[in-house]
Order: sequence, then C-alpha cells, then structure tokens
Amino acid sequence: MDHKCILIFLCLFGISTCANQDIPINHRPIADRVMHHILQNQNFMHHLKYLEDFQFDFSGMSDQSLFQTLKPSCLLELMKISQGPDVGKYLDALGKPSAGLFDGNTAWIGNYEECMSIPDSHYCDMKNVALNLVNRVTLLSNYGVCAPKECDIFDVTNLLNSSVNYLEHQLNRSLNFIMIFPANQSISPTNPVQPVQTNSLCYSDETYSKFSNGAIAMIVISSIIFALCVIGTTLELILTLIQSMMMETMGYMDDLNSLPVDSTQKQTNLAFSPESYSNIFLRFFLCFSIIRNSKAIFNTDVPSSAILSINGIRTLSIWWVILGHLIIHLTSSDNPVIFLNDWLKRFSFQAIGNAPVSVDSFFVLSGLLVGYLSFKRFETHGKLPLLRYYLHRYIRLTASYLYLIFFVVYLYPLLGNGVRWIGTPEKNCHNMWWTNILYINNIYPTDASKACYGVSWYLANDMQFYIISPLIMWAMYRFKIVGVLLTTGVFLFEYLLANGLIIHLKKASPIVAQAIDPSGGTFSFAAYQQYIYFKPWTRIGPYILGIVLGYVLFYKKTIKGRFAILFYSLGWLVATGLGIAVVYGPYSATKHSWSEAENIIYGMSFRLVWAVALCWVIYACHNGYGSIINDFLGWKVFIPLSRLTYGVYLIHFYVIDYYFATLNVNFHATEVTLAFAFIPIIVTSYFLSYIVAVCIEYPVFNLEKLLLKL
Repeated sequence: MDHKCILIFLCLFGISTCANQDIPINHRPIADRVMHHILQNQNFMHHLKYLEDFQFDFSGMSDQSLFQTLKPSCLLELMKISQGPDVGKYLDALGKPSAGLFDGNTAWIGNYEECMSIPDSHYCDMKNVALNLVNRVTLLSNYGVCAPKECDIFDVTNLLNSSVNYLEHQLNRSLNFIMIFPANQSISPTNPVQPVQTNSLCYSDETYSKFSNGAIAMIVISSIIFALCVIGTTLELILTLIQSMMMETMGYMDDLNSLPVDSTQKQTNLAFSPESYSNIFLRFFLCFSIIRNSKAIFNTDVPSSAILSINGIRTLSIWWVILGHLIIHLTSSDNPVIFLNDWLKRFSFQAIGNAPVSVDSFFVLSGLLVGYLSFKRFETHGKLPLLRYYLHRYIRLTASYLYLIFFVVYLYPLLGNGVRWIGTPEKNCHNMWWTNILYINNIYPTDASKACYGVSWYLANDMQFYIISPLIMWAMYRFKIVGVLLTTGVFLFEYLLANGLIIHLKKASPIVAQAIDPSGGTFSFAAYQQYIYFKPWTRIGPYILGIVLGYVLFYKKTIKGRFAILFYSLGWLVATGLGIAVVYGPYSATKHSWSEAENIIYGMSFRLVWAVALCWVIYACHNGYGSIINDFLGWKVFIPLSRLTYGVYLIHFYVIDYYFATLNVNFHATEVTLAFAFIPIIVTSYFLSYIVAVCIEYPVFNLEKLLLKL
C-alpha cells in the first residue's frame, strides 16, 4: 500500500484535510505531519505524544462546503475541538481499518473508553458504512466515531459523506471503495442497492438504561427475597445451636442417671425438621434457609431404584448446549470467515456444530421422568391427581423463570455498557412476557425473532408435552403393549409427516453447513429455524420415546438369560453407530449440497435416531449393562450439578451475552480463546444458578410442600 492509500484512510476517518503538499511542515494538516514523521522512521510513542499536541484547522474544508449540512452547534464544537487539547484523543479513539478484512473483520470499533473519557463527547457506532471490495459490498458491522455531543447521528453521517466527497475532489479521483448511507440505514446483504433500517447510535451516559419503575420494583422484590433468606438461615443456625445444646444436656443427664434412653424417641424429639415445628411463621421462614436448601442440592444420597445415568446425561447435555450457544457468538468475532469456512467444515468440529441435538436429550429425559413417576402413581392409585399434577409443574417451573424474565428486562440493562451493549436486553419481553407465563411463546408470536427470552422456547414445548402426557400414559397403562404401540405410532407418524412436509415445502435444512454453502444452496437453515426448530409438532418425537422408556423401565421389560449378553452387546453397537451417524453424518454436507431426498430423510429422522440411541444408553445402564459408561454417568458429582441444570439453562445464554456485549475490543476466535471463554462461562452459570436455586426455586418447592401439609 503506497502513501496515498495510507493518507486516504487517515483522511477518511477524521484525521486530515490531506490537501496542499506545498504548505510548510509546521502548518500542514495533521495527517501530512504524521506521515512525514512516520516516513522519517520516528519512534511510535513519540508519534502518540505528537498527536496530543496537534491543532488543526477545518477552514480549508469549510471553504469547500464540507460542513454545510451540519448543525451550527455541531460545526462550532468541531472548530473548538480542532484548536483544543483533546483533538489527539478524538483522533486516536476513531475506528481505523483493521487487518483481516477478508477474514470478516468488519468491526472497526475504535477505543470506546478513551472516547467516553473526553469531556462532552460521545461514541457513535455507525452501521451505515460499507466497503466495495473487488466488486463485493461489505457492510461494516461496527464503525466507531468519536464526536462531540453537539453532533448527532445525522451530523456524523453527513460529516462522513462530506469527507468522502471532499477527498474525491482533492485527489481528483473516485473513492468507490467506500459508501455511506443515510443515518440509521445500511445496505441489505441480499440487495446491495436497497438500504435497510439499522440501529446506528451515538452513546453517552444518558444512552444507557436508568432506574425505571420496573427496575425499582425488581430491586424491592430481590431485597425481600434476600431478607427472607437471611432470616431463614439465621433461624436455622439458632435452632441448630439449641438442638446441639439440648443433645449435650441430655447426654449429660443420661450419664448421671444411668437410665436407658430410647434412641428412636431421642431422634424423634431432637432431630431438626422445619415441618416438625407447629409455628407456621417459623416453618415459613425456614423454607428460605440457604443452609437447608444447599443441603438439598448437594445431597448425593439417592434411592436404590434411582436412574443414576440421567444425572450425567443431563449435566453433559447442558454443557453441550452452552458450547453450541457460545459458538453462535463467534459470528461477531474479528475472524468469522475462518470460523465459517474452516471450523464448521472440519470433521472434528461436527460434534459442536451439531449441538442442537443436545436439546433432544432433555426432551427424552423429561418424557422419561414424567412417564416413570406417573406409571408408579397409576399402579398405586389407578389415576393421576390432575390438579396437583399440573399445578406442581407450573409452580416449579414458573417461579424462577418469571423472576429471571423481569430481571433481564429491568435489571440486566443496568449491569454494563459499551460498544455492543445497547440492544442486549430482552425488549420483546415488554410486550410478549405474557406468552411466556402461558407457555405458548413457541407458537405465538409466529416470528421467533419477536419472542421473549429466546431460550424459553424449550420450556413452552416441554409444558405443552407435559399437558397432553396424562392421556398418553393412561392409554399405555390401560391397554399395556397395545396402548404403547398405538399412541407411539400415532405421535411418531405425525412427527415424521410434519417434519418431512415442512422441509419439502419450505426448502428447510437442519444442517448448519447448508447455511454457509458458498454456492447459495437449495435449502435454508433459517427456514428450518423458523418453521421447525421451535414448534411442538416437529419436536415431540423424542419426548414420546422418553415416555416409552419410562414405561419399559418401570415395568422392568428386559432380556435375561443366556441371550442377554448378546442382546446388550448388539444394542451398544447399534446405539453407538446411530449416535455417530447423527452427529458426524452431516459432514458430507460440507463437501457438497445434499439432495432433496437426503435432506428430507435426515431432517425427518435424525432427532428420533438420536433419541433411540440415548434411550438405549439409559436402558442398558439402568439394567446393569453399562460398565464404565454407567460408572461415569452415575458419578455422584453429577447429582448436584444435575439439580442446577434448570437454572443453568435459563441463565447461561445471558452469561454468554454479557461476556461478549461488554467486550469493547474484537474477540479473536481460536481454539484456545474459545476454551478460556467456555470454562468461566460454565462456572459463572452454575454459580448464578445456585443462587437462584437456594433463593427462589427450592424455597418455592418447600412452600408448596408446606401448603399441602396444612
């Protein structure tokens, strides 16, 4: 790149008039003077100090009508800045062309903190600047401009456009590599000629959310919950101390009197149990005890009939979900082209790229537990207590869920700032929160991008499946194997038909690789997300198989005798093959676009195939044929981690979002940086989930039990 190109960039992004080369060096515009010293190989730190002392004159550009479109107050402020001590900081804070443009580095964000530290300045994130590189229009995702507060987004846009026009006039050539559209508009990626609305914005301290009435209400609610936890924990500490003193006293009296003491009676009288106290207020506060709730979370004693492998599966599945959502954010890194064209096409990366099947693991587990416990109830009482069945589920899910929705809406926006922070709150929740508490947000709004609390689509599906489950389980209980075959056949036929028809009619593809097919492809991953991914009629299959597995495990349907080893060995081979086919089968789509037949067959079946493989793992492990796999999945460490999974699922996406939204520099994606982001995100998600669990989720569960005993 010759010196003219360097000068063009320096001039374009606010540094200089780049005009007459005959002006003496001490009077030349700033870019010429910087270039002079650079060409003289001066020390770089000296250049930075030199910048701070610069003063330059806008009059040359003013004569060329550069500022005729600016507000007078903006123009006046610019003239003051040009002669003031902060001009070097303004220039240094501007976004500059960065290396890796062809790798997708289109975020020239500048220095946000430096800009905001300048008195009476604000940082403008321009999303209406585009580059025309080798006949390919590329929109800058972020272009940072540091400007005085008197200059709004329209002034900054006009200033950029005028700068381009001025440079073209001075250089006597067209700068056809730069395009700046009207404020709050940019080019459309699909049609470079047609501008579309964007969210270009100038940031200042006033830009960020303030304490609204909703935020104040959430602070009050959070304070009340915290106070209840403190009171409950303090009461438990006091009662435990009293209990300890009484036990010591009784032991002392026993020694004195040498009287036999009935150990059972002693346990009954002295053991601490909140339900054993008659004072309703005391029992109420003890429901919020952090000590009690922590013991419930970390207790690893489970019944001998428990299905231990599900703890490991649930924990590993939520880690897989987190990794998949973390990968999504890499599209905003400074090298997304490498990520899209290299990582996603690696064979080894398919396990991450196909992480969405991890959600089907949760559907299987949910159906399994509902079926296993409900069949036990059917056998004991002949029916389900439907009112309690539905209320228990709704209360348990909704308490933490509702709190986190309003936390994200009203308090989360107050926790950060920066280039990428604006727009992170769940703005849709202001109008759509009611769809979440009704658990219909996977159906309405029909446009998934307008839904509230994005990850909650799973909860809506799970609740809808839970609602219709009693009818399915009653048919299985009443008609045994005929009922199992009939209900399973009906729902799986609907599942396969719905997926196949929608994939065919909407040209949808479940393969992420199809979304980045350089040839444009025939099928749309976006269509799959919109019409299939969130909808109950296209996701119920794994849940039904989970209920069937619950039936099989409860009624102990298994193979015994001399054929058992052969049966389970073949089962493991088939299940392993099916799992590998689901995860690594789409690798071929990175080499060539799949045919419609391949697309439909895989799209219809891959979730069911994955569910079958997972069901086998649980079935074999529970029946004692899991070997080291069962030992690992049943590891007691997974028990408390499994109990925190619900909170982790609700929280993790906003931990990831917070990490990236508060970065005021570009994230560079490598395997190492990804690992160092993934691990702390998991740890933070579990820590926050623990807080929600001991303060909201478990207290609500305790209160529910308390009310049922009144």
